[in-house]
Amino acid sequence: MQESEQRQGWADTRAIGAKECRPNSQPWQAGLFHLTHLFCGATLISDRWLLTAAHCRKRYLWVRLGEHHLWKWEGPEQLFRATDFFPHPGFNQDLTAQDHNNDIMLVRLPRKAHLGPAVQPLNLSQTCVSPGTQCLISGWGAVSSPKVEYPLTLRCANISILEPRLCRRAYPGHISDSMLCAGLWEGGRGSCQGDSGGPLVCNGTLAGVVSGGSEPCSRPRRPAVYTSPTMGRPSPAAVWIWMLLLLLLESRAGHLRAQESKVLEGKECKPHSQPWQTALFQGVRLICGGVLIDDNWVLTAAHCQKKKYTVRVGEHSLKNKDESEQERAVAQSIPHPCYNSSNNDHSYDLMLIQLRGRVPLGPKVKPIKLADHCPQVGQKCTISGWGTVTSPRVASEETPPCLAAPERLRGVTMTTPLLILLLTFALGSAAQEDQGDKSGEKIIDGVPCPRGSQPWQVALLKGSQLHCGGMLLNEKWVLTAAHCMMNEYTVHMGSDRLVGGQKIKATRSFRHPGYSTQTHANDIMLVKLNGRAKLSSSVKKVNLPSRCDPPGTMCTVSGWGTTTSPDVTFPAQLMCTDVKLISPQDCRKVYKDLLGDSMLCAGIPNSSTNACNGDSGGPLTCKGTLQGVVSWGSFPCGQPNDPGVYTQVCKYVDWIKETMRRYH
Repeated sequence: MQESEQRQGWADTRAIGAKECRPNSQPWQAGLFHLTHLFCGATLISDRWLLTAAHCRKRYLWVRLGEHHLWKWEGPEQLFRATDFFPHPGFNQDLTAQDHNNDIMLVRLPRKAHLGPAVQPLNLSQTCVSPGTQCLISGWGAVSSPKVEYPLTLRCANISILEPRLCRRAYPGHISDSMLCAGLWEGGRGSCQGDSGGPLVCNGTLAGVVSGGSEPCSRPRRPAVYTSPTMGRPSPAAVWIWMLLLLLLESRAGHLRAQESKVLEGKECKPHSQPWQTALFQGVRLICGGVLIDDNWVLTAAHCQKKKYTVRVGEHSLKNKDESEQERAVAQSIPHPCYNSSNNDHSYDLMLIQLRGRVPLGPKVKPIKLADHCPQVGQKCTISGWGTVTSPRVASEETPPCLAAPERLRGVTMTTPLLILLLTFALGSAAQEDQGDKSGEKIIDGVPCPRGSQPWQVALLKGSQLHCGGMLLNEKWVLTAAHCMMNEYTVHMGSDRLVGGQKIKATRSFRHPGYSTQTHANDIMLVKLNGRAKLSSSVKKVNLPSRCDPPGTMCTVSGWGTTTSPDVTFPAQLMCTDVKLISPQDCRKVYKDLLGDSMLCAGIPNSSTNACNGDSGGPLTCKGTLQGVVSWGSFPCGQPNDPGVYTQVCKYVDWIKETMRRYH
């Protein structure tokens, strides 16, 4: 959030005047973390997508869902590493500018979230919220300002939408149509640092994304500013969100639609030759057709929107029921924000429908892909539906007629040129993200450490080859694993790459006297440097623990070890990954009697993230304190639900201090 603070007159937002939320009462709330540090909030809008602020963008972010207490593992938490970001194309990437316009971004999760009571998506608001509307903000942002204090539990606060004129008065020249202000005009309650990107919930829907405000936060006549994702008005943010929701389909090619509302001179389709065809019903009355574009989404015309209707898939005959037929209620309808139903203009006559529950796919029920280019004049296309087959008389058929379009149907067009243009842009953005350095994306499922973030990290080299990791305790001593012992070491420090920095020889090692090569018990060792390390911003001592951290604590493990297993690939730079401490009881379910009393387990359930070959002896730091030394684990590394095993440093502090004192 430091980048945002460079914007003059703006501050990252946090919940001032808030109280602790009831646990899991905001199941759409997500936390974005850079390593173990809270960076921003976000809102889950489907099982695969988050909405947050564009200024929250980093190359890599960890996403936490189902979270309440940041330092406790309470059961429903889910962790994801996100690398696919889609900031609004109109957002000013110069974070020193006083420009929060279009401060909105979609984040794609690497896999689907498991939905349940503690993890649920939030619908986007389809109407503009009126001034005076009572809304709710939530986040783990600072609870005091200008002196910043951060809570451990999710905080909530009730605030009101303010008049646009008051918003413009507070920030003259900075408020666009995509922004709104909320809080108390007299101050004392609002969002602040750490809450950026989080939700503003009004009438049970997402009405705003926390963007900016004043510093200090919640000053009188300086309310917090939010980006409005509201689908009920044609703002740039709304148009962009509507378009990018199509990325939920995760495909680039697609369906053509006819401009007419009926199929004339058609013939009966071969049963289930159009497995993407859907039918919209109001009660027992057919009202429209639609196109299945995902197992949870249907594309249709905006003029088909009704208060209550259902969607059928796998349909062929409207009279005779087929075993492939499925009917779903509608979870939400999202018409294109530029569609105007009050006149006869059919521009932007498109609507997305999210189904209540996914439909099982098969030969008779399949989504169709979206096109990435417009069709050529004269190109033959197919339209289908159960609409009228005579005109002007109405005579509906029970099976869908199809028409191989001759040249006279050249008016059949793609959805809208704007939609295709924006979709192409969005896919281009994704491709740009993927062009980054792939030289080492993980320890196992890790990311390159931010430069200088692990200044205590050392590498023990055998000649010029990596042998083990370690950490600097002071100018003369390094801590590592006992199984890393050699006669002579070159100790590298002060650089995230194994070049540059400082290199110091070491020839004296002090294994723990209780170390066992068979059981890995007491796998800890001190190495005394032949010379003194020069402390600097890139070379620092690690903090030894004063207590043992509890299970559920988020920690960081780092190293230059292999990023693949069983095949070995070593990265060019220091890698980091976040893991949670796991209780001995849960760890013994995996490793049985192999787990000793002085060992510590850490990992992420259902994830492959972990340490591996070459990381041995390296640090496991929790809240800036050394809690573990990388010791051993399963092979191949990174098997889901097989945590890494560490020597628990908090149980060896006295031995460490006594050994350094004795051999000083």
